[in-house]
Amino acid sequence: MLPSSPFRSLVDMRDIHTLSEFQQNAEKYAKEMDETGGPLILTVKGKPALVVQDAETYQDLLDKLDEAEDLAAVMEGMKDFEEGRYMSWEQCDTELRKEFGLPPRSVGKGKKRAPKSARVDAIQLSPQRRRRVV
Repeated sequence: MLPSSPFRSLVDMRDIHTLSEFQQNAEKYAKEMDETGGPLILTVKGKPALVVQDAETYQDLLDKLDEAEDLAAVMEGMKDFEEGRYMSWEQCDTELRKEFGLPPRSVGKGKKRAPKSARVDAIQLSPQRRRRVV
């Protein structure tokens, strides 16, 4: 598979075929996609209808999209912070608890923790159970 290039065309006109042509030569086209890493555009009645792509390249595309979405979310959060659109942890906790109908936190300023006997000690849990709790 060839590495992607920023100058590579999104769709090569040589990679547009009819659906029936693809069905008749599927093995040939699968080999071609494996060599080039590019997708095939399949037409039905002269109009683009399907995109066929090898699984590895498709997964790479999904991974890149996921990374791009994560980066966009981080950049949006940074912009919000720079513009003063943020809240304290306490305020966030209070608002989320109200929104989801949860009781107020029992631990906080001026509040005592529950007695040790009433708390779950993660060290006493099995490793499998600890992963789910922590």
